[in-house]
Amino acid sequence: MPTASPYPTPAGEGISHPTEPGVLILQYEVGGGFVPFEFFITQAPQFSLYGDGTVVWRPQEEMARIGPPGGGLPRFVQGRLDEQGIQALLSFALGQGRLAGGREHYAQDSCADCPSTVFRVNAGGVIKQVTVDALGMVEMEGADAADRRGFALLAETLASFDQQARAGVAGDITLYDPALYRVVLSEATAEMGEPAAWPWQDVALEDFESLDTGWQRRAVLTREQVALVTEVPSGGAASILIEDEDGRLWTIGIRPLLPDEIAAETK
Repeated sequence: MPTASPYPTPAGEGISHPTEPGVLILQYEVGGGFVPFEFFITQAPQFSLYGDGTVVWRPQEEMARIGPPGGGLPRFVQGRLDEQGIQALLSFALGQGRLAGGREHYAQDSCADCPSTVFRVNAGGVIKQVTVDALGMVEMEGADAADRRGFALLAETLASFDQQARAGVAGDITLYDPALYRVVLSEATAEMGEPAAWPWQDVALEDFESLDTGWQRRAVLTREQVALVTEVPSGGAASILIEDEDGRLWTIGIRPLLPDEIAAETK
């Protein structure tokens, strides 16, 4: 059973929020900046909380671990907060974390290559996405200083959620094992190595939707189809070189879909 929450519990009747599984109520993601395109393909939120209390996160100590091509990125884990824990975390995020009054975008012009931090919230009548450029990487001065300090504290709290989870606030922790994955094919060249054969008998190149880039294609594949390329459950994989039936070369980028994304795909 979860232990007492480390966050203050709101007074009164609490903060209203959706209670259905697969409905997102709080999320934290860091991405963008000057990184290889493979990182954009496999980028995923680090922390996601859903209406029924399910939490899916990637442990902080594994964030920098990237294995060899095909070896896969660190896997996500999941647990569950009780209603007291949900209320406490939402109260913290909306209040001290500044999401309730935060605007949609906090831009900056001193670090063009810095990543952006994105928070998404759906609770207490607040439904929004807040994007903060270069959070923690620029001086917190001026009118936005208080907001940026709050966002930085919230980001630190959610990024280190694994520590609280291991202390018992999220119940039993298990590997996140989704049924669906997003798979992106990117055109490649022979200089990238020796390709493997096309891995799927039931999926053709035409089943991958062409993207606006003109050199990439995307599809949602099942756990079983992904297992033909890399181990499952997987936290994602990149730079797996394959050859299609016409001799064209592609690299595969794989990312697990999160519960809200799966719900959208299966409507």
